[in-house]
Amino acid sequence: MPQFDKITFFNQIFWFLSAFLSFYFIILKGLLPVLAASLKTRKKIVNFISVAGGGLTDEALSKRAYFKNVQNFLKTYKVLFSALATKKSFLSASSKTKIITQSIF
Repeated sequence: MPQFDKITFFNQIFWFLSAFLSFYFIILKGLLPVLAASLKTRKKIVNFISVAGGGLTDEALSKRAYFKNVQNFLKTYKVLFSALATKKSFLSASSKTKIITQSIF
């Protein structure tokens, strides 16, 4: 039987273990941290919504203030990045016209 061939038995076990362990470590280091962070964020949002929907405790007020600060932060940096993007496009357009109008000699 070729499955139990003594010549290739070690080779098959070696490649099986190397493929399995490489796949395991890729999943362990690449996929699981992203998945755990996503689940933790979802749990925090659900807890925040459930607490905010009920009575307003000190914890709910602090969470509400935290999310308000995050929203303000995002609004501020959205304006900043949009201004930066328009400035970049203006600079690239002006540099294009400068390059086109310059003569080589």
